[in-house]
Amino acid sequence: MRPEAMAETGPIPMKADCILAFEIGRAVQQEC
Repeated sequence: MRPEAMAETGPIPMKADCILAFEIGRAVQQEC
């Protein structure tokens, strides 16, 4: 998922995407 899409979906879905992205190996945990 792109960061742009996460920003568009909002804070609630973003948290879910944050976990998914973290599992994939991205350093978005700081955005959680």
